[in-house]
Amino acid sequence: MRLIISSILLFIKLYNRMRAIFLLIALVYSQFVLSAKDLSTVCYFRLSMNDCITHFRSISYCNKLSAYNAFFLVQNEVKDNIQDIIDYKLPPEALLPFVVSDSLYNALGHSNFSSFHVLKNGKEIFYCSLSELPSKFNVVLNILTSNFDSLNLGFKLPLPYRYETIYSGSKLFIYDRTFYRITIIDLVSGQILKLSNTEQMSNLNYHLNLDSNEVERNFRYLESAKVSPKGRIEDIYCDNDTLFYILQNNYATDTIIENIKDTLIGSVFCLVKFFDSEMSILPIRNIYHNDGYSFGQYSFFINKGIPYFAMANDDIHSKDLKFLAKWKIVDKGCGFDRLLPFVLPEIHRENDLRYSFSDFEMKWPYLMNSISNELYNLENSEIKKLPLDVAKSDFSGIKQYKVKVNFSIADLIYDHDTLNILALNDGTFFIYKIQISKNKLLSKKLLNEKMNSSDYANKPKFKDFNTVYYFKPESNFLYFKTVN
Repeated sequence: MRLIISSILLFIKLYNRMRAIFLLIALVYSQFVLSAKDLSTVCYFRLSMNDCITHFRSISYCNKLSAYNAFFLVQNEVKDNIQDIIDYKLPPEALLPFVVSDSLYNALGHSNFSSFHVLKNGKEIFYCSLSELPSKFNVVLNILTSNFDSLNLGFKLPLPYRYETIYSGSKLFIYDRTFYRITIIDLVSGQILKLSNTEQMSNLNYHLNLDSNEVERNFRYLESAKVSPKGRIEDIYCDNDTLFYILQNNYATDTIIENIKDTLIGSVFCLVKFFDSEMSILPIRNIYHNDGYSFGQYSFFINKGIPYFAMANDDIHSKDLKFLAKWKIVDKGCGFDRLLPFVLPEIHRENDLRYSFSDFEMKWPYLMNSISNELYNLENSEIKKLPLDVAKSDFSGIKQYKVKVNFSIADLIYDHDTLNILALNDGTFFIYKIQISKNKLLSKKLLNEKMNSSDYANKPKFKDFNTVYYFKPESNFLYFKTVN
């Protein structure tokens, strides 16, 4: 028995000694490797001696990352104590090489505690505390196996809200569709600005659209009906560094005082323009028309200073389903000009969808509704049915809000006679390249084999003709990929 115990103790002693020799050899080797060549993507477990052994449990994930140039990173002052770190800090299975560098250690010093970092071409593209690594491990793997470049935005957004991101000019605009807030990040200066519908903005919207007597009556009726006057940001559009958004507030259009439940709640709208910390506000007037059409706040864009707003026909029996109108700037406000001749796509008419799923993507002069293969030219009123492999969607449960949409357009962009369409097809994003003049499909490419619709809360977009970007709130990074 004593012989067996002695053998076991000897084995443990030899194992620890061999493990120490391996790690010390790895330390020398890693210094040589890092100086001999530039590793494009490197993972660092930045070890702080301030942490107790409990905080080092997440290091057990290190061997899962050994194929991705992973290293332990320590300061020069503990170089002579690496054996102690091996014996008393690291779990037995932790067999990564060590890197000793004060400059790198300090450059990655987000806190005094141990942390995990991913660097690409010398730039940090991901960071989390060591204790957070288990919960973010899938995010890390997605980054390491993706051929997307990335940009650390350096701030956190709450989850699991729905975001829409627009990369325009030198800024990133993030629209929170859950709580109707906008975050603006200047990617040059790093400055962050947040916008929301304040009480002051709501009051201004009311006073621009109503006379003083109507404003007073409106507040009184809304309070009686227990309806909040506080509005919301409905949609955003960006032109270079200029942000436009629609502001909506509740409006009591008609009230039977004896029976306050009969209060009819409508809306007042204004178009807000924000540029370089300066804001201008235009009321949106004449939102109802005798032909049955009314202003629809779900999509809009600005071209050469002229607003184009989505419209909807309120007559449920009408077959006239135009969806877009040109407006004009008159009397310090937005006034209706004319309906454009375009009707909703065939897929809407065949499935009696009316204005459901009628949001659109636009790069002047081309526009497409989100679930259609019809391309509208806003300059010459031409409509083309593009050769897209539109998957069969199931709209039979539209009245019960149960539908299956297998094809939807995330964005489009064109260069001369070539149109790039970014679309979600049966759960995966593809880039469709089309020759416009011949209406010919030139190519269909998978955006990324590791990327699908469940990876993020918002749609990828084109940064330019050759680049796609998308934002992942859980990692706080903006990712880019060259697609041509």
